[in-house]
Order: sequence, then C-alpha cells, then structure tokens
Amino acid sequence: MGINMKKLDSLNELNKKVSQIKKDLEDKIVISICSGTGCKALASDDLLKALKKEIKKSSNKKARILVIKKTGCHGYCERGPIVVVYPQEICYLGVTEKDIPEIVESTLKGEIVEHLLYRDEEGNRVVKESDIPFYKYQKRII
Repeated sequence: MGINMKKLDSLNELNKKVSQIKKDLEDKIVISICSGTGCKALASDDLLKALKKEIKKSSNKKARILVIKKTGCHGYCERGPIVVVYPQEICYLGVTEKDIPEIVESTLKGEIVEHLLYRDEEGNRVVKESDIPFYKYQKRII
C-alpha cells in the first residue's frame, strides 16, 4: 500500500508543498528516533513503542508533540540509541526505555534531560546535535 499523493510537476509546486509542510509543523514538537542498524541492535524499536505509548498517556495534557519520526542512521552508532527533539535539536544519547517517560515529560515542560546529553572533554554538556564534535562539520538531513 502506497501513499496516494499527487505527483509534483515543477519546482514551484515542490516549494509550495515544502512551505505547507513547514506551516503544518509550526509550534509542533517532533521526536526522532534513530532506526539505523546500530540503534536497532540497541532496541530502538522498543523505544519507539514506548514513546508512542507515553505520548498517548500524555495526550490529555494538551501535548504539542505531533510527530514521531523513525529516521535513518545518525552515524554516531556507539552512542545509540539516539533520540533528537526538534525544533530545539536536543540530542539524547544512549536512551533506554526507562528514559522515555522522563523525555516526554521534560519535552512537554520545555526542559532538558541533562544526564542523556553528550559531555565534551571538559565534562560540559552539549545540547544540540549539531554542536557535538562528531556532527559539528556535517550537514545532517532527515
């Protein structure tokens, strides 16, 4: 079964579609879970199930979490499973099922789960995925 979507015939139509998608996602929280081979081996599929369950429980709190994205490999496999919260680009490393309720609750409150963040050589926490040295000079595309 495929998605029944009208074929786009021009760059102008593509740009309109992109603008519409961006508008639809305004003020929405997107939680992405790496589903690359390394993260799958570390039970990212179980995280996805737990995340869906936790968000469903939190829906009565007027949750702004609209989208859960199962993504391809983020590349930092030894630190997986990786969960990134957008639009803030908060990157959580080594996530386990027991971390999911804390991630959802903190995300809804606009807070950060400090113990899941990357730490640099001096022990400072790094929040954004793009600021982690491994990613700093890469252009990440989901």
